[in-house]
Amino acid sequence: MSSIDHLISSLQLEQNLKIAEKAREFLELVNFKIPSTSLKQGGVCKPALCVQLACESLHEDFSQPALVSLSGVPPNVYRNTMAIVKRSLSLNTQVTVDELGVQFGCTQITPSVAQLMQSFRGKWTSMLTGAQLNSVDFEHPVYLATAFYKCCKSLGVKIDKASVVTVCGCQNNQFNAVLKALEQICKEEIKVLEESKKSAKTPRRKKKTQEETNPDDPAPQEQGEAPSQPPKEAMQKSPVKETKAPVPTELIHKQGPVSGVAAMISGVDYRHTRKYREYLSWKQSILNEIQGS
Repeated sequence: MSSIDHLISSLQLEQNLKIAEKAREFLELVNFKIPSTSLKQGGVCKPALCVQLACESLHEDFSQPALVSLSGVPPNVYRNTMAIVKRSLSLNTQVTVDELGVQFGCTQITPSVAQLMQSFRGKWTSMLTGAQLNSVDFEHPVYLATAFYKCCKSLGVKIDKASVVTVCGCQNNQFNAVLKALEQICKEEIKVLEESKKSAKTPRRKKKTQEETNPDDPAPQEQGEAPSQPPKEAMQKSPVKETKAPVPTELIHKQGPVSGVAAMISGVDYRHTRKYREYLSWKQSILNEIQGS
């Protein structure tokens, strides 16, 4: 079993017989047009690359992570080799800003990407000579890839750099070189994007000012100021029962001794009561009887 057949079987794509045929056609083109020295260690993954190209051309769904793991090279080597192969075979499909926005779920930043690309192109063109302009292809997807990636990072959109490189079909070193130039030439535009990200954050709640406070709320007490009197309603609702004021000691001495019962009932001196007078007359009658006997 060839390497291509083994990969197709591992990916469970045997039902489509055209995939193996198309992959072998791509492998012949790669071996003919691209020297092994150009691919370096990426030459090991040529069968896997050709299986992917065959699936993409036939619009056949496949698992790219599984294919990369079966390729025999690290993911970064696989991506860079695929970029070389596509460029050599003129298979680079033109990717648009809108397509990237949809694919990465951030369509809201597409106007910013287009504006950054326009500024980058205009400023860089003014810095190049005529001969240099002829060697620069601004239609290459690497310029869109770098502008899209930089806008995402500046606006706080989480994105994987390797995924952008893969989708746009460019090499890592090429992407990094253009990204560095973009960051140097468009410093002002990038700064504006970063500031818009900060201003979009939700501001913290401020403390209420004196004017914003509820007029029914009690006024704040200044340091060292005596506490204000509680509201009347609070005083009326106070659960503490009112107590009678104690009787002054001077009045008690003036009244003299009082019997316990009389004092509890009326608070009157018992010597001024009718019963006490009856007691005195009874007592006197007893004494008279005793003396008479």
